[in-house]
Amino acid sequence: MKKIGLVLAVALMSACSIIGPGERGVSIRMGKAAKESLEPGMYFWFPVIRGIKTLNVQIQKTEIDAAAATKDLQETQTHVALNWHVLPADVPRLYTEIGDEDDVVNTVIIPAFNEVLKSATAKKTAEEVLSRRVEMKTEIDRELVERLKKYGVFVDEVNIVNVKFGEEFSKAIEEKQVAEQAAKQAHYKALQSEQEAIGEVNRAKGQAEAQRLVRQSIDKDLIALEWIKKWDGHLATYMSGNTVPMPIISVNK
Repeated sequence: MKKIGLVLAVALMSACSIIGPGERGVSIRMGKAAKESLEPGMYFWFPVIRGIKTLNVQIQKTEIDAAAATKDLQETQTHVALNWHVLPADVPRLYTEIGDEDDVVNTVIIPAFNEVLKSATAKKTAEEVLSRRVEMKTEIDRELVERLKKYGVFVDEVNIVNVKFGEEFSKAIEEKQVAEQAAKQAHYKALQSEQEAIGEVNRAKGQAEAQRLVRQSIDKDLIALEWIKKWDGHLATYMSGNTVPMPIISVNK
């Protein structure tokens, strides 16, 4: 009896499935999936008659490398990180029509992303792909959401990690950046020289104005003062017809 009880206990334990908090289950009876998803919890099933398949409904990340061509026929290699999750209510249908998470990635997500990326890239030139990257990301987000929601897959976010171009175009971009940097440097030096020249002119004008003010301030009184500073105390004299010398005295009226 003990052996029979042990066998039954093992059988019951092996026919028990636990669905975790981030999962939903699909009840399969006689090879047919139920339409309602199973909530987290513990479930018993019976071999052959009933089985349970669990799917992850948490946000998952899939990294994708995809090739595309721009409007001006430049080849690009784009690396993205796609965040997505399965809608819990759609788990039974998704499992019936597509399969598990790996099947979702390989059968639905990657092909849809490749098509959306090629369409978005073909609308822009290579330079626009670089300068209007945010706009391109928004377009990819919108189109991918529309394509995947019919399968029960929700796109949380598309992150464009890197965009690479062909060797020739990459070299052209590098040369352009170098030229632009050189032009900015030359413009800065020209502005600096111009400011220095303006400074020199202003300094010259200041010196000239200072000299003019000094000349205006030199009046008769200042000349007289300078004469007095240099006077040795003797009056200058002149000879008249007489023999007695007369002093030279200037009297201002």
